[in-house]
Amino acid sequence: MVEFAVRKFNKEQHIELFREWRAASSDTREFDEGALSTTGFMAYEIEHHAVAEWKPVMCAFLVLTNTNWAIGEAVTANPRTSQETREAALKALTDTMVIHAKALGFKRLLAYTNIESLGKKCVNVGWIAAETNVTGYLKELT
Repeated sequence: MVEFAVRKFNKEQHIELFREWRAASSDTREFDEGALSTTGFMAYEIEHHAVAEWKPVMCAFLVLTNTNWAIGEAVTANPRTSQETREAALKALTDTMVIHAKALGFKRLLAYTNIESLGKKCVNVGWIAAETNVTGYLKELT
């Protein structure tokens, strides 16, 4: 069983990993880093208890809204990790985001993905498929 530690996403420390992982992902959409929530988390695989030896595996962000729903987004994984490790990291991140969102008074956590394999991992770690065939739309505020 792989052990994980989840820590706050530190933009100065983690943004290059995020960029590298995103470039290697199957999600080819352009991404505006300015849209990243300041509430982000990084999951580390712990092989040894020395923090310097923790391996970053996956990050995710929590968008805090003015409703009772929060949004999980921009889940991005280290492409050099196994599918099993990524799924375990997603579970650790989900657990952390749920605790954080509940502490802030949110009642539901919503997420969307166009990556089928990520959707399957979400279901495997306790999410339910709430919608299918959804297309997102964007309106630039100029």
